[in-house]
Amino acid sequence: MRKLHKMIALILFLVIALSSLSFAFATVISNEEVTSKMKISDALLQKFESTKGDEVATLVWLTDIDANEAESFALKAVEEIEKVAPDAYSSRTLQSPTEIEKVQTYIRAKRGALEKQYTAYNKKISDELMRDAEILFTSRCAPMLVVKLDKTKAMTIADSPYVESIDYFSETVNTLDVRPNETIISSSINSTTQIALGSVVRITRAYDVKNSTSYGFTGEGILIGMVEEYVPSDLTSIGNVNLADWDGDASSSNSHAENTLSIMYTMAPDATYYAAGVGSFSTVTEEVTTKIMQKIEWLISDCNVNIINSSFTFAFHDEENGDTATYGSTSRWIDHLSYQHNVHFITSAGNGGSNGVRTSAMAYNAVAVGNLYVKGTTDLDDDVRWSGENPSAYYNGNMYANKPDLCAPGEGIRMLTGEIFNGTSAAAPQVTAAVALMCEQRPALLTQQKTVKAILAASVNFDSPHRYVPVDEEYKQYGAGLLDCVGACWVVGNYRYATGSMPANGSNQTHTFTVTNSDSRIRVALSWNIKSLYNTPSNSSPTHNNQYSYDNTLPDLNLKIKDPNGNYVKAADGSDLCSSTTNNNVEILDFVPTMTGTYTIVVTCGDNVTRTVPYSLAWR
Repeated sequence: MRKLHKMIALILFLVIALSSLSFAFATVISNEEVTSKMKISDALLQKFESTKGDEVATLVWLTDIDANEAESFALKAVEEIEKVAPDAYSSRTLQSPTEIEKVQTYIRAKRGALEKQYTAYNKKISDELMRDAEILFTSRCAPMLVVKLDKTKAMTIADSPYVESIDYFSETVNTLDVRPNETIISSSINSTTQIALGSVVRITRAYDVKNSTSYGFTGEGILIGMVEEYVPSDLTSIGNVNLADWDGDASSSNSHAENTLSIMYTMAPDATYYAAGVGSFSTVTEEVTTKIMQKIEWLISDCNVNIINSSFTFAFHDEENGDTATYGSTSRWIDHLSYQHNVHFITSAGNGGSNGVRTSAMAYNAVAVGNLYVKGTTDLDDDVRWSGENPSAYYNGNMYANKPDLCAPGEGIRMLTGEIFNGTSAAAPQVTAAVALMCEQRPALLTQQKTVKAILAASVNFDSPHRYVPVDEEYKQYGAGLLDCVGACWVVGNYRYATGSMPANGSNQTHTFTVTNSDSRIRVALSWNIKSLYNTPSNSSPTHNNQYSYDNTLPDLNLKIKDPNGNYVKAADGSDLCSSTTNNNVEILDFVPTMTGTYTIVVTCGDNVTRTVPYSLAWR
């Protein structure tokens, strides 16, 4: 009987143990399935349902590489450069225009090392996980591939710890909007709405930067890439433009490309230009969408451009609702390129009016440019955002970054040919050229995208209504205000900028500047780059295995100012003046100082700062 009891007890123990093991196994499987689904975007899951098991084009993001190896390689390539990361360059490092080649050598070495790492890494993972899949595109600059998958394959791949997310890439028709943001019309337009290109460069004071004895910068030594739908073969006829490595689809004439280049050349004639043409097409296919990616990466890896001007906005299929005004896979890719490869990405905001900004212009690190309708007079008070036909686009929400970042003249510009060039396509190249002038003046800015953004925001034209801060409703439509090239170069030349880092513990960081009697108004701008958001803020995100190149959510930094007595500068209502938006990676304060002396900029920590966040400040 005793043996029987022992046997029964043993059987019960085994049954309980097996049941527990079975439950634990089922729980693991369930959690894995949930994790896999969390990595697959809702748009892709819906597409799988509608295609009934067919393969669709997906964009697979991998955990990122550790770029420290490429960084070390680049620093060894240029012994003259301080052996610190670019974000740690002192404000006075590499200040002379004669030192441009040192920075260019650093950038070329870093990008070359990164390309080797990404090419090998992406191939290794694709060989292991996607051996039988059709691969449409393998990035040279990011941990990303475009692959055709069905739901079963996507779920299997998503189980890998090397996979961060799988997004829907594109359909066969009409999911990519390659839209030049301009309207070209004949010179018969009513003369009252025209403004000569020469007048435009005087309004933005680019003429003064180029021709004054104080500055005299022309973009020499700076490499500018331009992305166009197609590029005419005779583009080299515009001035002394170097297009030796021209790449594009020949066309006998294409006014959009010619006009875009003409504006940049007028402002920065000694820069070196490279043109990448996507080519004409009647149907949008995966081949077209991947070609855009190839061309932009060609500009970065093969031409080593410092600035990319994109005077058309585009979107891979990221979200529902027409891909407008949202942060998706296109934005994320551009943020990665800007952050990892030290490239300034300047893009037109688009001509879609409220919430008409395409995802390529919604990237946090990009500088999106709106279209300001100026009259060409010395009085700028009545110049407004173009809201007529094809109105200048802006993001009218609070979840993502406010776009545009700033504005430039873009309506009724009469080119030297007599043709009229309109839209944000005409505005963007003015900011591109302005960045080239700043980088020639201070070569260290070639690797400091966040610093350039802060300087642009701090140095806008101070005439009303061209000066806005994020708390103003107009900021959504205008961004910081009207581009001012002299203001930007003045900030650079007078070292009215600084860099710092917000630690993960969120302790306040301080910087000081001196106000003199000549400072009638002060604007302070704070900017920080993001490492590319893993997902949109509205979606949950799985735990990351590698945080080198991704933020789960937007790190939030805020800005306050103390006067020489140690008191916070007050707003009109008596409260402490504070810029504390939660959806931007730019904060701006604007105030009239009540006393001279040393003021203190206080950078405070908001939510979601889980890593050290390098930032930049500028003040004018």
